[in-house]
Amino acid sequence: MRGCYWGEETRHGVLDVDAGSKYHTPEGLKEITSDFAAVGIALVPYQSSESGGWHLYFYFDKAVLSNEVETTIKDYLRPRRYEDQIRNPRSLSFR
Repeated sequence: MRGCYWGEETRHGVLDVDAGSKYHTPEGLKEITSDFAAVGIALVPYQSSESGGWHLYFYFDKAVLSNEVETTIKDYLRPRRYEDQIRNPRSLSFR
């Protein structure tokens, strides 16, 4: 979930939604993007691979601590019932 780099700081993060995920639908994408928009985070979707999965990127105006991004996003997702869909808790990949 930390983004493409595992450094101390980052200017972005990414959620990985697998092609077979229950969130890999127009409704699922709307649900995730709406949840994040409610707290001021815009998700930008890109196709992640030939398999058709999505990467949902979000960006920061300045560098922030990578560990804080990972912890804060996981804490935000947990009560919204996304946790049961997280394939890899380190990267926040949705199955």
